[in-house]
Amino acid sequence: MECLTFDNKDLGMILQSEFSRVQLNQAKEINASEFYPEKDTFPYWFLKNVPGLESLVFQWSSFTETFQVEKRMSREKEIQISPRLRELTLAYLDKLQYICKEGFKMDPILHFIESINVDHCSNLIMLVPSSVTFSYLTYLEVTHCNGLVNLITSSTAKSLVNLTTMKIKMCNLLEDIVNGEDETNEIDFFSLQSLELISLPRLCRFCSCPCPVKFPLLELVVVKECPRMELFSFGVTNTPNLQNVQIEENDEENHWHSDLKQGKM
Repeated sequence: MECLTFDNKDLGMILQSEFSRVQLNQAKEINASEFYPEKDTFPYWFLKNVPGLESLVFQWSSFTETFQVEKRMSREKEIQISPRLRELTLAYLDKLQYICKEGFKMDPILHFIESINVDHCSNLIMLVPSSVTFSYLTYLEVTHCNGLVNLITSSTAKSLVNLTTMKIKMCNLLEDIVNGEDETNEIDFFSLQSLELISLPRLCRFCSCPCPVKFPLLELVVVKECPRMELFSFGVTNTPNLQNVQIEENDEENHWHSDLKQGKM
């Protein structure tokens, strides 16, 4: 068994333990949609019965919170959550506000996550709180999330040491990608090679921190339909390998140039 597709009825059966562990332990991918639980929080605990799970897709469902655990969680319960999830897709979740709230602990199932795709989650307030790190993440795409004002904090950005691709598109209220007040400690996107910022009408800058931002491997930057963006960052930006900056052509309101140094494009 490689891929399982569930609807509300199927998931209800799983949560009532009508599906045995044997039926789920070979699943590599779960695609769940139209899930309308009584509680607002995604019942992540059922994934302990899917130890081989690598990809999870949740869409068209009603929960407001997903992967978080109580502040005081026993070590025994942590050990029970064993899947090494690699890919997570959250789409068309109109009520989703948090993947994890500030002050709560991110569920350990996301520790090894490598790819996150968030699409049409219009009430999402923040991607993750400042305490969350994604040291294994290589791919991040966020589209049509019109509740976002800031994408990630500077502390989360510093954990993205393996991120190679970032695509942020069509988020109408987004003002910056990295938000924070760190003035001294630099932010290093050690592995980032491709950055796309498209159709972000309120985006003012990539990073609002005054600290230096380094992109040692960055080769491609795409900026289109971002009319308010005049600065790349408040701090000095280092991009020694940057080969191509693509901006929207024939746009008289575009303030971008071809240099990211000193925070300018």
